[in-house]
Amino acid sequence: MLEISSHFVFFFSVMCSSSKEKRILRQLEILIKDPHVQSYFHYESSKKDENSERFYIYGYLLPQTVPYKYGSYKVHITIPVDYPWKPPEIKLLTYIYHPAVMSYIGSPTFCRACCSKQWSPAYRIDQLIEILVFAIDHPEDDGAYCVMDRAAKTLFHRNRVQYEEKALAMVKNYSCPRPNSSIISLKFAVKQMICKQLYFDSEKLDQLPLSNRLKQYLHS
Repeated sequence: MLEISSHFVFFFSVMCSSSKEKRILRQLEILIKDPHVQSYFHYESSKKDENSERFYIYGYLLPQTVPYKYGSYKVHITIPVDYPWKPPEIKLLTYIYHPAVMSYIGSPTFCRACCSKQWSPAYRIDQLIEILVFAIDHPEDDGAYCVMDRAAKTLFHRNRVQYEEKALAMVKNYSCPRPNSSIISLKFAVKQMICKQLYFDSEKLDQLPLSNRLKQYLHS
């Protein structure tokens, strides 16, 4: 297995012989260097299996909404032999409490069709990853994913506060740290303590002797 990191992109480019390999190299450069992609995906490494001619990419999803933004979630992306005519397969390696993810902690699974049904040979790998991150960031968007955890979906609609508390607990227990940061900041932890003490009551929050800016943060 040949492992590829950002330090070996040039070396890999020299080895590329087919148009498929050259296209994958361009995809890797986007995953590694593009600032927009880095906002929702952290590239870790890549490998090429010389026997099967498959490529593998490892990295972390970086959602932007509460509570998922306080952790990162490892994925394993397999690029098939007949790529780009068939889409890459994204396997989730870190459990996420979310309606789009099957509730088995040891084997988190999301519906592959949610990504593959939108695939075309003109699509890029980073665009496929962005579809998945968008679904994680928008559990309220029924059209963004297929429901794999019906109980989580029901709780989300019936009791949003309880859903977010449970999702946050799962983030703390199972997610990976964000690149160069802790899973949950001290600022957020203090916010949670204050809000829970006041039972998430907006009127009580407004009565605190704090600046308007801090009150807005507590309400967010």
